[in-house]
Amino acid sequence: MPLRLPLLAVALVFLGGCGGLKESLVERGIADRRAEAGLETREVVVSERPVAYLERPGAEPALVLVHGFGASKDAWLAFARAYPEGRRLLAPDLAGHGGSVRDSSVAYDADRLADEVGAWLDAVAPGDVHVAGNSLGGAVAARLALAGPDRVRRLVLIDAAGVRGPEPTALDSALARGEVPLIPTTRAEYDRFLALAFEGDPGIPGPARDVLAADVARRAPFLRDLFRQIATESDAIRPRLGEIEQPTLVIWGAEDRILSPSAVPLWEDGLPDATTAVLPGVGHAPMQERPAETARLVTDFLPADG
Repeated sequence: MPLRLPLLAVALVFLGGCGGLKESLVERGIADRRAEAGLETREVVVSERPVAYLERPGAEPALVLVHGFGASKDAWLAFARAYPEGRRLLAPDLAGHGGSVRDSSVAYDADRLADEVGAWLDAVAPGDVHVAGNSLGGAVAARLALAGPDRVRRLVLIDAAGVRGPEPTALDSALARGEVPLIPTTRAEYDRFLALAFEGDPGIPGPARDVLAADVARRAPFLRDLFRQIATESDAIRPRLGEIEQPTLVIWGAEDRILSPSAVPLWEDGLPDATTAVLPGVGHAPMQERPAETARLVTDFLPADG
């Protein structure tokens, strides 16, 4: 059975790179999808630490794409393929994810991750940018907007962390039982993770699931440390919503079982300039589950002249 590579990219929302014999098929498929989207793999050293990222050259200002918890830059492949050609895209691996290293002496939280993305932007895109983020990446993107109101022109939040919705989710129930399904360590746990994260079957063949499940298991210690940090910040952005001056697009999957869609009215009420879109039949990653629709929403929201 051939790998369904466009759907294989969906699996990378929370997962990083792979290595080894079976893994080479996955890596080759990812490389092909990067090329189809016009994305080039790059690396830059920031504060003596390498940061891996994808770039598509094009017109400024760049749209910066920030992935979520445990994911990698490849979470945005399907979106990038659907996003109009000729516009610059940048997608970094957050510290400790994908091809970016982490400083083992540093305790990472969303503020620290935002600081590191800001330093990376100083190196690769020192001018104005638009920023989009999914899940934890949304919380990072919001912090970038707060820190740089004269630099971040527009903000896109996709099922973003940082404002806690009043209605509990399936993830909340699992956490109350002492489970952390976002960090699977076996193939069976990985299958349950997919059912939690996506609405419907993402179409990932068994061999690819084996590869991806093994990869996240290898990274579980770091992910547990990170999760302990960010779990205390689930509502950290809410008190500062009124300070976000930039026009902001909030996109959410109506079937999100990780971060509740009930957060959308809170974002809408708190932000000075908000546009919202809730997508029926979509889970936690609209840019993967409905890449064309998500890319159209973002394209329509951003100024045509940059």
